[in-house]
Amino acid sequence: MLFVWMLRRGHEVRFANRGGPHRMAAMDALGSRTIPARFQQLGIFKLEDVNYRPQVRKKTWVRSKAIRYFNHIFDFNVRDWAQERKFR
Repeated sequence: MLFVWMLRRGHEVRFANRGGPHRMAAMDALGSRTIPARFQQLGIFKLEDVNYRPQVRKKTWVRSKAIRYFNHIFDFNVRDWAQERKFR
């Protein structure tokens, strides 16, 4: 079971999972068209709430790096990245 968070930036929405990329890749390799998932009951993560994230409050993440990572989730294009590296 994957645990999934919803992230919102303006009108854009992304989903992030915890500890599941390898499971997702395995299910894809096995031809699965669906992957069981459960949404965390933590609500929607928004960029404007970055100061309230536990990792930022505990100073595990510096605020500027947390913002950069949040934006990376929205801006990263995996297809372009894979094509640049000549993956299938």
